[in-house]
Amino acid sequence: MTSASLGFIGATLGNCGEYTGDYGCAVTPARMREFHKERLGMLADCLHGSAALHDQIGILAIETIPSAAEASAVADALEALHGRSTRLPPACISLTSSTADRIGCGDTIEDAVKAISNCPRVCAIGINCVPLGVVGGLLAGIRRATQKPIVCYPNSQPWSDANGGWHADDNLLLAAHFACEAAEWVRCAASIVGGCCRTTAENTRALVEQMLELRHE
Repeated sequence: MTSASLGFIGATLGNCGEYTGDYGCAVTPARMREFHKERLGMLADCLHGSAALHDQIGILAIETIPSAAEASAVADALEALHGRSTRLPPACISLTSSTADRIGCGDTIEDAVKAISNCPRVCAIGINCVPLGVVGGLLAGIRRATQKPIVCYPNSQPWSDANGGWHADDNLLLAAHFACEAAEWVRCAASIVGGCCRTTAENTRALVEQMLELRHE
C-alpha cells in the first residue's frame, strides 16, 4: 500500500517555526483549516482524475504536525471534504516533538492526540521526526489518550542546535541500535514503525529483520 505524504503549514511560511508551531499571529486556526482543506481538495481532484493513482493511494500520511491547533485543523479539513464524490483515503496524523511529553508548540502529547482522536477520518495517530530518546514517553502519552493504532518513525540521528547539524554519535548511527529501539516501540504499542530523517537503507533492513524476529517471539 502506498501513502500520500502531506506536511504542515509551517513549511510554507519561511519563519523558522516549522518544528515549534510558532507561526505568528496571522496564522489563525481558521487559516490552517483552509490551508489543509485546499491541499486535500487538490489531492482529491487528482485521485478523481486518475483511476490508477486512486487505486495506488491507500492512506494519507499527514506528518510533522507541531501543535494541537494544527492537528485539529487537519481533522476539520478531512471532515469537511468527506462528502465529495471522490473520497480521500483514511489519514494518519503524526506529531513532532523534542521532549518526551510535549509536542513542538508546548501542548501535551495527550491534549494533541485528544484533539483528533474522535475524527472518524483519522485511522492512526503517532509521531515522526523526533529524537530516539523521547519516543518511549511520547508513545505512552499517545496510548493514554487514544485506542487508535499508533505509528512511530523517529529520526535515526539527533539534531544538534549548538552545532547546527546532525550529531554523529557512532552508537546511534548503528543500524542494529535503531532496530533494537524499534522493537521497544512495538512493545510500547506502536503498530507501524519506520524512520524519518537520517534513516538509511541499512536502518530499514535491520528494522525489517527485527520485526520478523518479533513475530516469532
